[in-house]
Amino acid sequence: MNKIYSSLLAVGLGVFSLGAQNAVMNETTGTGYADLLSAWNAAASGDVLVINEAQTVTSRLNSTDRVLTVKAGSANTITRGEGYTALLVLSNSKTSNVTFDGIEFSGADIETGTSFEASSNGTLTLNNVSFDSFKSTNNQGIVVAKNGGAINATDVVFSSCTVPEGRGEIFAGTDKVAISGNFEGSIYVEKALSISASDLTNTTPINIYVDSNRNLEEGATIVRGFENPAHFNIMLANTHLEAEDGNLVIKTGTSGVDAIEAENGVAVYYNLQGVEVSNPENGLYIVVRGGKATKEYIR
Repeated sequence: MNKIYSSLLAVGLGVFSLGAQNAVMNETTGTGYADLLSAWNAAASGDVLVINEAQTVTSRLNSTDRVLTVKAGSANTITRGEGYTALLVLSNSKTSNVTFDGIEFSGADIETGTSFEASSNGTLTLNNVSFDSFKSTNNQGIVVAKNGGAINATDVVFSSCTVPEGRGEIFAGTDKVAISGNFEGSIYVEKALSISASDLTNTTPINIYVDSNRNLEEGATIVRGFENPAHFNIMLANTHLEAEDGNLVIKTGTSGVDAIEAENGVAVYYNLQGVEVSNPENGLYIVVRGGKATKEYIR
């Protein structure tokens, strides 16, 4: 009887051990790992890692000249570990391309610098990814592209995140930042650079910040390949974005209407084309009260 109990116990322990080793699976090789860092370090270029248990990261994930994909499986959360304040992910060579698919990142309200970096011609691809509770004290925000790095962001949402005043959650330090789908967040566009956009579905305007000393002459391009200004809000006084030659460019003055007055201080709503709207619903509008026009988002 004792032998039977011992055998059953051994089987149970074996199943438990197998489960722990499958917390992260290398889908390409069929090998299981106890944690993301172990799977990441063992992965070869082209491998796909699947998250089956929530992961906590306490060490930087370097791409090291590899093309790697991390996607959601039975679980989808990756959390910054307590006490760890350095970069979480670095893609920093022309042969580096890191993709996260269906992942929910949590900064755990830990005060840090930047958390994700694409530099030295490396690429960071974000598909259906969310960032929650990141607190960056760095002017380059949470996710940064610089020194030739590229960021491709589709259906990316930032929530409960903080960055320094006047900065964005994404830092576009190159012309290689591309957004699409439902993007909810803010972007800082450095120097005379621009971003590209396509097929945006966001209903909350994306706040665009620019260098305070940038030469913002009439017609300076901010968003390439996209023509609907309602998806953006440029955070610069007395300016707005207008479509021109397939891009969005900076124009001075109030968008859509000029010098529209409202009697008795009653609010009058206009869309961005200057057409009065009687019953405004979700979206960005020009609101005129007492002769003063402002842009407001109506929920």
